[in-house]
Amino acid sequence: MVKVSINMSHLPIRSFHLVEFCPGRVLQNGAYARTLPLVSMESCIRYTMKNFSSLASLGLLWLISLISATDGTIVRWTNGTEHDFGRVRLGRTFEHRFVFENIAGQAIALQTVRTDCGCTAADWPEEPIAPGQRGEIRIEFHADRGGSFRKKIKVYFDRQRRAEILWIYGEVENEK
Repeated sequence: MVKVSINMSHLPIRSFHLVEFCPGRVLQNGAYARTLPLVSMESCIRYTMKNFSSLASLGLLWLISLISATDGTIVRWTNGTEHDFGRVRLGRTFEHRFVFENIAGQAIALQTVRTDCGCTAADWPEEPIAPGQRGEIRIEFHADRGGSFRKKIKVYFDRQRRAEILWIYGEVENEK
């Protein structure tokens, strides 16, 4: 709640009044309470409590969705999440295999693997990976431009909301 003193000296009453209003409250006609400051304190409290209970309900739903869907890590990358190709030659294709282990209590499947650009391609297993078993994602990089590169690869699993992020980088020499 905000309390504002308004100088009414330009009106015939010639006195100061203390007006209470609820900032941000939208009235039925779509106008904000700021434009019509004579909103009762009781109305402001009712409005705030109604919105707080709605917000609390949304928060509870969000918490339930977090609990029901695993957001933690379900794989362990056995050879790391980054690979440095070093200096590579222009016009050639290079490959690296990222190996992961299923540390979840149930089988997992790779939904998709997304790469930054057309110079990078990915191949991954379509069959589910059992708990404790390993899988691999094969990444091919085609050095079609000279200079340094750093490419992001996003890996999406069926039992995890966020993507696992892998990186490849290196330097492409301009001479073939």
